[in-house]
Amino acid sequence: MYARGATLQEIAAAIGKSERTLARWKSGDGVDWDRRRDERRRKDPHALLAILEQRRDEIARDDSVEAGHWADAIFKAQRVIDSLRRETGDISLILSVLEAQGKWARQNASDADRAALLRIDGGYTADLRSKAR
Repeated sequence: MYARGATLQEIAAAIGKSERTLARWKSGDGVDWDRRRDERRRKDPHALLAILEQRRDEIARDDSVEAGHWADAIFKAQRVIDSLRRETGDISLILSVLEAQGKWARQNASDADRAALLRIDGGYTADLRSKAR
């Protein structure tokens, strides 16, 4: 769950343990949880898509790049982005809805309801990603 992006607080609520227990597990089990999370993000095509879109936007705002290089770089970045979207399916709308739902739940839902939503949303996004591959 941590590798998929859940916080220790969310995991604790979902499995019925304290954050302190999870922090102890995280620091003492011999596994680098943060490295695993980073590895998973690097392999996630949707995370890669977000990075590429961010880089494309940075290139477009960079005044130091000559106009020809700028256009070529933007075109190449957009081609990769479009290709990745075709391969993975563009689920950014679904993910943005789930993110908004999560923000709402953090402010308005009980711990038990948030834990249930986390489990449901985690299963749903994992299913979407497996179908996109």
